[in-house]
Amino acid sequence: MGRARGTLFSLLLAASAQTQASAADIRGLAGFVRPAYLAMNIAAMCARGDPYFLSDTSGPRGTALHYAQHVKDEAIEQLTQADAVAVLKLAADDARNAARAMLYELARPGDDVGTALAIKEWCDSKARRIVLRFISNHDDTHPASEQFLEQAKR
Repeated sequence: MGRARGTLFSLLLAASAQTQASAADIRGLAGFVRPAYLAMNIAAMCARGDPYFLSDTSGPRGTALHYAQHVKDEAIEQLTQADAVAVLKLAADDARNAARAMLYELARPGDDVGTALAIKEWCDSKARRIVLRFISNHDDTHPASEQFLEQAKR
């Protein structure tokens, strides 16, 4: 009986460690995907006011929307559906919160015209740099990213 309890305890401990390791991997993968969602959110929002934003900020793989889809696909490839959903949800929530925080800084309460102008200026400067940096970083670090993803999925 004592040996059975010891074995059961060992199995539970191993399962707990495996769950914790899996959670860390999911967080790591979500952190990898977060910039893709952030660039996608920013690009989609800025494209509303500037129909050329997507084409002006595109790279060899296409627009920020194409890059984001590519990154998401790479990150969740070979994951279980539950893990894929967890990765994408964490990344999307974090990116949405970051984008909202950026927009709240631009808000001019009671001044819709001022807010719209601030957003346009932001899209033309900081937002453009964020999207272009995401695309450039992805292109420059793609081989290293593939290695990271391979290790994170183990």
